[in-house]
Amino acid sequence: MKLLTRYIVREHVGPLVFALSALTSLLMLQYVARQLANLAGKGLPWAAIGEFFVLSLPFTIAMTMPMAVLVATLYAFGRMAAEHEITAFKASGVRVRTLMAPVLACAFALSIGMIWFNDQVLPAANHRLRILQQDIARTKPTVALREQSMNMITEMFFMRVARVNAETNRIYDVVIYDLSKGIERKTVYADSGVISLDPNGRDMVIQLYDGFAQEFVRGESHRLQRSFFETQTVRQKGIAQGFENSSGSDAFKGDREMTVCEMHRRYRSDAVDVERIRQEYVSNTDRLRKVSGRRITPPRPRPRAEPLAALYCEQFLGRIAGLFLPKKAEAQALGQDSIVQDSIRQDSVRQDTVRRDSTRRDSVVVPVAVPATPVPGSPVPGQPVPGQPVPGVPVPGSPDSAQVAGQFPPPINGIPVLPRGSYTPAPGLTYSQDSALRAAGVDPMTQAVQAQPTDTSEAAVALGAVNATGLQLIAARESLDSLAVEIHKKFALSLACFVFVLFGPPIALRFPRGGVGVTIGVSIVVFGLYYICLMGGEALADKGQLPAYVAMWIANVVFALAGVALLWRVESTTDNSRGGGFAEWRADRKARKALARAAKAKAKGRDTAEPAVSA
Repeated sequence: MKLLTRYIVREHVGPLVFALSALTSLLMLQYVARQLANLAGKGLPWAAIGEFFVLSLPFTIAMTMPMAVLVATLYAFGRMAAEHEITAFKASGVRVRTLMAPVLACAFALSIGMIWFNDQVLPAANHRLRILQQDIARTKPTVALREQSMNMITEMFFMRVARVNAETNRIYDVVIYDLSKGIERKTVYADSGVISLDPNGRDMVIQLYDGFAQEFVRGESHRLQRSFFETQTVRQKGIAQGFENSSGSDAFKGDREMTVCEMHRRYRSDAVDVERIRQEYVSNTDRLRKVSGRRITPPRPRPRAEPLAALYCEQFLGRIAGLFLPKKAEAQALGQDSIVQDSIRQDSVRQDTVRRDSTRRDSVVVPVAVPATPVPGSPVPGQPVPGQPVPGVPVPGSPDSAQVAGQFPPPINGIPVLPRGSYTPAPGLTYSQDSALRAAGVDPMTQAVQAQPTDTSEAAVALGAVNATGLQLIAARESLDSLAVEIHKKFALSLACFVFVLFGPPIALRFPRGGVGVTIGVSIVVFGLYYICLMGGEALADKGQLPAYVAMWIANVVFALAGVALLWRVESTTDNSRGGGFAEWRADRKARKALARAAKAKAKGRDTAEPAVSA
């Protein structure tokens, strides 16, 4: 079995190296074509250009390694099936899953290596590449003048020359347009001149001969001043700037420039702020609901720590550090963890305090009325004053007094019809709406709508607070979700090597004589579907519509399940090989359906013949 294992693994090494080289080269050519405009004409040294391409390799390898694994698996198993080696193995009692076992073991080891590569090498390369791109962007090339055309030296300095002598740097028939002084723009005409660089290597010096300069006078835009010269020197600063490679490291790091543990530490600190803003948003929505009756569903809470990153950093790497680090370093690491835990605990205590304070602010203090001792001769609250009309009681002699005396219209369906002013309409209804409903025999209370807030300014303030905290919550949540997405993406891309090894052999055994065409076609389709799922899931997770673990792992789960189903199908077949292409597969499928229909018809005829024999 050891000989068989070495043989299977050796069959995959060559195709894997070739596929990785070819795919990486293709993606690198595409990347170089996009970045060529930023590199050309900068006068960069070859060392900087080489460093740029070397630093671009880790990201390309992280994307092409799962592709190369799938291509190698399809090619190796397809070749063995085409040459009937799989048939020989099956005849000897060796199952397909036994042949796949060493490849799966190697793919798992490769996935573990890719986790380390994506966690350590790739972030450092991305960080260094960003700094190098900033250094290249600050580099300015030397001026190359074009004859008989307008040359923009800076945004406020233009030059036109009729002829240029490249050997002596002498220029002829020179026109310079200087717009640096605003409305006092200046135009210089010269017969000839010489261009040179200042000894500092950055400033351009133009020595002009036999010409004149004209410019507008300050404060008098209608006057033009002209001055003649035999020689004049014009200097432009910062025209040429050589490439300077930054030796220091930038403290700022983006999501793709941090390791998993660095992202996990930032995630735990940002999660506290997100939960604090979320609790404030919930408090504001509750206030808005109390004021206006409008209900707003708050977003789902985020976990305080990413479980996968916590398992990787605190359990896996922590135990490895405990095995290899000295006791002092291990104690320092434990101390740092305790400091982080204490900070998280303090943040949670502050958050609970803020929540209690907000609850106190939301509470309404109802004053308690203290009964006062009545003064003799003064009106008592709640008692009618002699000679004063009582609200709601008609004054004798008024039109309403007759209705009070028993001249009300008769009730309709048991609902009294009352005159306007003698009652309060149902909530949300006017007097006219309420009286119309009563006249129609409909209880107004059943048609009452929810009363709108009487204080519209309070509702507007509550709605403004909800919108403000909602914007803060969206910004904080997107930053937190992007960290979670990057954490899961590092592991999902790494384990894609194992998933593709599980998915590739059944496809190769299904079309053994398909050759390179089937390998390339299946690879392109699988790559496209996988990365569409990956990028689509990332977009949905960044918007908060899917959890990060679902968005990043759904592609791996789907292809793994498909691989297991195809492997079970291959193992359950009794024939030793399949057709060589899609046309043969369709013909084989039609033949199988025809045999199944014939068997079904034969069984049906046998069932109809048995009752006749018994009769």
